[in-house]
Amino acid sequence: MKKRIPLFSIAAILVAVLWQLAPTAEVSTGSLDGTVTDPSGALVPGATIVVSSDHFVQTAATDWAGRYLVNGLTPGVYQVSVQSAGFAPFEKSDLIVSAGHQTDVNAPLVIGVLKQEITVPATLPLSVHTQHSGS
Repeated sequence: MKKRIPLFSIAAILVAVLWQLAPTAEVSTGSLDGTVTDPSGALVPGATIVVSSDHFVQTAATDWAGRYLVNGLTPGVYQVSVQSAGFAPFEKSDLIVSAGHQTDVNAPLVIGVLKQEITVPATLPLSVHTQHSGS
């Protein structure tokens, strides 16, 4: 007596084989993300984020919750700088971005020191010449 394999079983096996052979989409970019906070740990919305490498610069801003995300970065080494009014700039370099990965870079800001320069131009000293008359 011969056993018959149900058509459903053949279809299920075929689908499983094709699923394994289907090409998977490769992710060729990575991203940087993080949170910007002040010295008390409060979130800093609206901070300017600049992500750069040798031939690339992208600007972003933190959302209402102090978070940022920069997508679509080709794998490589990047720098991140964060600026917000009243705070010293935050900078982090040598960040490795890999394809398919999200690199976290949190930025704890510190209160900025106002920097003021006063330039005094050099002038020649005044000299006073007096003449005495001998009378």
